[in-house]
Amino acid sequence: MLKSKVPHLGLKEKARLFRRLMLAFLLVYLAEGFACLGISIWLLVRLHSVNECFLNYQINAASSLVLASGILTVCVCALGVSSTSKAKNSPTLRPFVIFFVVLVVLEISAAIVSAVDQNKLEDKTFHNSMSNTHWQISNEQDEDEQKELLECWKEIQVDFKCCGVDGYRDWITDPTDTYNFSVTISTMALDSCRCELNWRRHEQKCIQVNVTLGTNVSDYSVFTSPCYDALYSAINTQTTLLRWFCPILAIVQIVSFSFIFWLISKLQKANAIEIYGVDTGKNADGTEPSNIFSVSEDRGVSR
Repeated sequence: MLKSKVPHLGLKEKARLFRRLMLAFLLVYLAEGFACLGISIWLLVRLHSVNECFLNYQINAASSLVLASGILTVCVCALGVSSTSKAKNSPTLRPFVIFFVVLVVLEISAAIVSAVDQNKLEDKTFHNSMSNTHWQISNEQDEDEQKELLECWKEIQVDFKCCGVDGYRDWITDPTDTYNFSVTISTMALDSCRCELNWRRHEQKCIQVNVTLGTNVSDYSVFTSPCYDALYSAINTQTTLLRWFCPILAIVQIVSFSFIFWLISKLQKANAIEIYGVDTGKNADGTEPSNIFSVSEDRGVSR
């Protein structure tokens, strides 16, 4: 007879130990699920205006994949904790295999999409998208349509404390450029670039400028940071975070799942040895056990 790795434990004690291991495993995954939910929601909210403004540059796909993995993890693990705590038999990891594979695929996919987003950021795809959107506003003939297109830009400039694609002058009509903004549109755009009244103390990244709009000359305290620079930094932070967070999370999950699966398998094997007296994986009559991952607490131990 092979020596058991968990000696002097009856079936009831082992079944109780199985449940505790499963609950610990599920609670760790549940915590990881809440972490994915928190990070993904923060990223989605943080850059939602970018998605709305630059339709040909979707930056939130990777965050959406992490959100999906978080929702899946929380739902499955919450159900698993509930069923495991009420189970009369030893719990099994087998029903979680499909969930685990889907979870890892989602996380690796998020890392890959983030790497693609980073490449688009580096090859000026994002800068071109910003410039095209800005050009559409300036060349729209209907001022109401211009105002509608401008709304997302105003939100970006307020949220990220920036102005224009490459600076505040992007909102000023220049005969040598292709931009054609009305005084109303230029004023609305520059107003969203304004610093607070006490910017000299609290907003050091501002400058005082004289802007000629039509026949009027106005003083503006505007953000010095171009929106491209501000958004580049924000998007780079997101892609870097997901490119590291998702693979590391997947590796931790693979290791933890493999360890708990190995440990429970060992304990189940020890149970089979105690019950049948041989390490064959078969019942005493030579048939296969119906469920090697489910041992009842009420079954007696053969001595």
